[in-house]
Amino acid sequence: MPCSSAVRLHVPPSHEGPKRSHAVDLLRRGCVNARLLLLTKRCPRKQQRVAIVASRPGHDCLGTYVMRVQRFFATARGAGVAFLVVAVHTVLLWWNGWVHSIVRSEDAHLGSGLSHCCFMRFDLYRVNPPLIRVVASLPVVASRPVVQWGRYSVGSRDRCEYLVGADFLDANGAKTIGLIQRARWVCISFSLLGAWVCFRWAKVLSGMVAGLLAIILWCLSPYILGHGATIMPDVPSAAMGVAAVYCFWQWLREPGWLRVIVGGVALGLAELCKFTLLIFYPLLPLLWLAYRLPAWRSRAFTRSDWLRQGAMVASLLLLSVYIINCGYLFEDTLTPLEEFRFQTTMFTGCDSLNDVPPEGANRFAGTWIGKLPVPLPANMVQGIDTQRYDFERGAAVLFTRRVAEAWVVVLLPLCPGGQGAAGDVVLSGAGHGRDNLWPRLQCPVARRDGRARAGAGDSRFR
Repeated sequence: MPCSSAVRLHVPPSHEGPKRSHAVDLLRRGCVNARLLLLTKRCPRKQQRVAIVASRPGHDCLGTYVMRVQRFFATARGAGVAFLVVAVHTVLLWWNGWVHSIVRSEDAHLGSGLSHCCFMRFDLYRVNPPLIRVVASLPVVASRPVVQWGRYSVGSRDRCEYLVGADFLDANGAKTIGLIQRARWVCISFSLLGAWVCFRWAKVLSGMVAGLLAIILWCLSPYILGHGATIMPDVPSAAMGVAAVYCFWQWLREPGWLRVIVGGVALGLAELCKFTLLIFYPLLPLLWLAYRLPAWRSRAFTRSDWLRQGAMVASLLLLSVYIINCGYLFEDTLTPLEEFRFQTTMFTGCDSLNDVPPEGANRFAGTWIGKLPVPLPANMVQGIDTQRYDFERGAAVLFTRRVAEAWVVVLLPLCPGGQGAAGDVVLSGAGHGRDNLWPRLQCPVARRDGRARAGAGDSRFR
């Protein structure tokens, strides 16, 4: 195939080989030249650049340049599609956070986050780590809301975050929905992080098409769209969990101390989102052992390699524990285990919850284990016990009763004269402590017919 005049190829005499090899080389160069013409026919500058590269002495691999050009265009198209999907995802989350009413526990999360920022304490809503609540409350703190701490309590059995959340709604009235919207919009960033990690991970494993498929599945998932526009920790914990495992996988591929630091920070931030991710501490070392097992069987993994990478894994886990303590501002870290007052049968050693003293107990008191300092914040340890206490006393039954009340609230207004009854159902559950799980602001019927709250703006909560 003759060379085109648009791209002149020059082969110096000093680089010519035998006649047959030179003929094959020219044929290959001619084919490459034709492909380059198709790629660069609308770009004179690119044609000039190809001509310069092709005319360099000793340059006999124009195929590499062609592959780079093709890869650039493929990456650019893929990045454009990914950007479009993320833009649609962001708009949908923004819209969900703007038009939808306050969901269950959002007021408690926001009130607890405000207490973290105001008092630098983490007693409220300690059944989950504070990172998401703090991030959501930052724009609300900048808005200078009205806060009331009259029912703030630090008792081990108290779950007064719901009372503080209800007081927050009462104090701010119709302005509450605007504050909730700002807090929701900040939390959208976690969903965007999860989308990017899924795209990046799939792209590294299987190419651009796999990356686009992964980001589409994340961004258009009903669960992500439904929970990503709330203050709840579900989507942020999923995004941070994927990011932590991705960083650990990068370390598995190419072990290095820099990746140990990145993985430790990512794991610590993930643990500050939800206690469910504590499963990573036994899981990640097991993944490391399973990943290195084939190399050990083939004797390609020496003892020094085991020691070196074992030290890296231990350092990664220790760094994540340090990040957790930073998130809690080192609140009562290294407290001896016997000084905690637990409420569950698991940590008290009692046969039933009725046998647990009101002030709590500790099965490790007076033992050598009780003398050991706990390298975690005190409220994190107490939060795990409180969560276990909810499970032991049958929180699932309470949740089932609330779901039944929700269906009554939905169905009764459809019947003649049923609106007042629906409001009475919601108001009848408004008690004290944990019984006040569902703020009455959640139901516009209760606010309108039950006269539960004063003020206008009811339509904004529909």
